[in-house]
Amino acid sequence: MNDYVLLFDIDGVVAQSPHEESWKDAAIEYVLIDKDFNFTEFYQKHVAGIPGIRGAYVILEELGYYRDKGIMSDEEKEKEAIKFREFKQKFVEKGIEDGNVKIFSDIISIIIQAKNNNIPVSAVSSSKNAEKILKKAGVYDLFDCHTLGAEKHRINKKEELYILGFGKVLEKFQFNEIPIPIVFEDADKCIVAAKNNGYLCVGISRPGLSTIESLKEKGADVAYDSALLKEKGFIGIMNDLKGR
Repeated sequence: MNDYVLLFDIDGVVAQSPHEESWKDAAIEYVLIDKDFNFTEFYQKHVAGIPGIRGAYVILEELGYYRDKGIMSDEEKEKEAIKFREFKQKFVEKGIEDGNVKIFSDIISIIIQAKNNNIPVSAVSSSKNAEKILKKAGVYDLFDCHTLGAEKHRINKKEELYILGFGKVLEKFQFNEIPIPIVFEDADKCIVAAKNNGYLCVGISRPGLSTIESLKEKGADVAYDSALLKEKGFIGIMNDLKGR
């Protein structure tokens, strides 16, 4: 098998974390939405896959908070975004401590199979909470490398985060030639980012979120739901990617 590196997003791919629910709870407390608001659709379109402060900014902008409060300057908007993100963070931390984290066994199986085939695997996430989530779930050490938290690394774009994550693997392992990076992602905009880098991309469809069709429309080379992931396994996915 040729040299490959697998880069895994965390929220929505490896784990179902309290992020989306926490943003929704924070938005309800801020009286930006009511409980019946379709926040999942909003989150996937505007927030998934971007750093926390930027996510807070987008939520406040899109839901009219800045407009309603008469906040016009970029400086004031950023201050409010930081406050809102910190407010949301309390919900996230409580959710993690309460064990409100689900690990997706389909992807864990893929990771284990890849490692059994001597393929390095790396965790790459914009979220500052990704490390806590992986450690709480007991799967942090399953990854060979970690690039977790866009703000920690002073990165604004997911493209840059992927490049950094890939670079860490290149530093740690000896390759005869530059390996092929393969990104596993569930968010439409992050699939676009992976393809902007020229990486192969495996789209992961979760119930109620992105569909196999939408992931492919955004550029995923292949896309699977949980049933297909279990059916294909690591070798099946690699076979599907041949010639891409």
